[in-house]
Amino acid sequence: MPVHEYAGVRALRKPANRKCAHGHYQGRKRRDLDKRHGSPLPLDGYGVVIAYGDITALKEAEDALHANQRKISSIFRAAPVGIGLVINRVFQEVNDTLCQMLGYTRQELLGQSTRLIYPSDEDYDYVGQEKYRQISEFGIGTVETRFPRQRQPYLACCP
Repeated sequence: MPVHEYAGVRALRKPANRKCAHGHYQGRKRRDLDKRHGSPLPLDGYGVVIAYGDITALKEAEDALHANQRKISSIFRAAPVGIGLVINRVFQEVNDTLCQMLGYTRQELLGQSTRLIYPSDEDYDYVGQEKYRQISEFGIGTVETRFPRQRQPYLACCP
């Protein structure tokens, strides 16, 4: 059989197959292999040479990361308290409970400055200065304040 008719050679000609992972079992443990190199080399009419690298540890780390992300996401969604992830005082993520507490939708909060939820610039500045001082000193900070709800009266909170 000519080299170009071997299944391995035909597979290598398809770009989508050049970086695919394959698996095999070693005892009871699955080993994942990544096709690193594959070039059709005629071996006196016997086939092709394809080199593989073991990526089992990488696959196991990816699986653990995805499981951890699912767990954190589940806690975030189910928490009975309002949670907002803020970077440089801008909302990056909020849970449904916080949205309900403040009277805003997720879309209205994401990407917005946290100034949106304070009744005045003075409150916003005070909370920022005091909280960052506490975080710098103790690694965590708590400040009591009031947040105006968009469609309802004030809500007393500890951010």
